[in-house]
Amino acid sequence: MFDFKVVFEHFDVLVVGYKFTILVFVITAGGAFFSGTLIALLRIAKPVFVKIPAAAFISIFRCTPALVQLAWIYFVVPDITGIPMSPFVGAIVASGLRATAFYGEATRLGLQAIPREQMDAAKSIGLTWLQRERYVIVPQATRIALPVIITNMVGTLRQTALISTIAVPDLMYQGQLLTSLLFKPVEILTTVALLYLVLTIPLTRLGDSLEERWRTRVGG
Repeated sequence: MFDFKVVFEHFDVLVVGYKFTILVFVITAGGAFFSGTLIALLRIAKPVFVKIPAAAFISIFRCTPALVQLAWIYFVVPDITGIPMSPFVGAIVASGLRATAFYGEATRLGLQAIPREQMDAAKSIGLTWLQRERYVIVPQATRIALPVIITNMVGTLRQTALISTIAVPDLMYQGQLLTSLLFKPVEILTTVALLYLVLTIPLTRLGDSLEERWRTRVGG
């Protein structure tokens, strides 16, 4: 017989984990939104010595498993550098680098969707390269890429559950802890799943709404 009363009795434990999950997500997604734009600009740059490393970075982090990246950064990087890394820092670094690759690729596609005439017009009024990118190209590319970026943010949020494997006390970690103590996996893990849905569903809806609005604008 299921007893969800036990969840309410220990809900404060899950709240602690929930706060960690949200914190990691906000730092990761917020930072990657800007670093993704930078990596996208490097990816489409003309110099090969700039373009190739950016493309390699995107490919590595998009084409290898998130758990492998997390384990490599947390366990291997400190071993190579001799610099200790806390679980929280390891989670932020690994999640941030992966998100940067995905957001960067979405932004790159947005940048390449901007008509060449926009750049030529910006040049004709005397704007520098930095001014063209800052005031003309990047804002338009961001609007185009935003639905895809938000979809990727949902993936970022879901993948925060992996940081429990390196003992970051996030929602999943706290849920597993309660499960091992109370032997109520159905009640506790179901609640954990519902708490993730509280965050992911609004983000998904937002992404769908922006995508539909963009299609309507283009179609109109």
